[in-house]
Amino acid sequence: MTCEGDKVKRRRGRHGYANGGSLATGRIVKVCGRVSGGHMMGGMSESSAERPDVRDGTPWRVVFAVVGVVGLISVLVGVEVVRTAPVRGAVRAYSELIAAANRGDLEAARAVCSVRFLAENRLKAADEGGIVGLPRGIHKNFRAWSVGDDVHLCPTNPRDRLRPVYRLVRESGGWRFDGLAGQLGDGGVFTQVELTGP
Repeated sequence: MTCEGDKVKRRRGRHGYANGGSLATGRIVKVCGRVSGGHMMGGMSESSAERPDVRDGTPWRVVFAVVGVVGLISVLVGVEVVRTAPVRGAVRAYSELIAAANRGDLEAARAVCSVRFLAENRLKAADEGGIVGLPRGIHKNFRAWSVGDDVHLCPTNPRDRLRPVYRLVRESGGWRFDGLAGQLGDGGVFTQVELTGP
């Protein structure tokens, strides 16, 4: 490879510079260090020397990892939503029941009671307000859990010594209040009551 400085050196030598060699050497360093046509001496591009390899797969691995984590979280959330759907539906039905009872709305109350419960209990307005035989409140620390196909709900304060537990059943495409299932005693021991009726 012939550097441009070599040509300068020879040209200045012919013009009779007394110190042509030193002057030419300085010119050679300057010219040879200069990028000509986008290439450095030795054939390496300046941009390729400083720029990382664009074919590096690290960013894609990060993207795939994030997508995998998000997908896993979505699956877990979906499973949890499906698993707790019965309890959430039963709690919603119980909330509708006590709202109807507090209003004294017999028709609305009947709409969220099971066929068995209505066959055994004749709903009527209570003199002191509410509806006879129906609960009228729910504590903020209530408990609800699945028992087979049914849901049990304890609406009272967990510190109470004896606490009623109500049953809600799936019926006619929705959750229905089915009456008293039992009670929770000391230590959370559940005592079931015997079911009667159809």
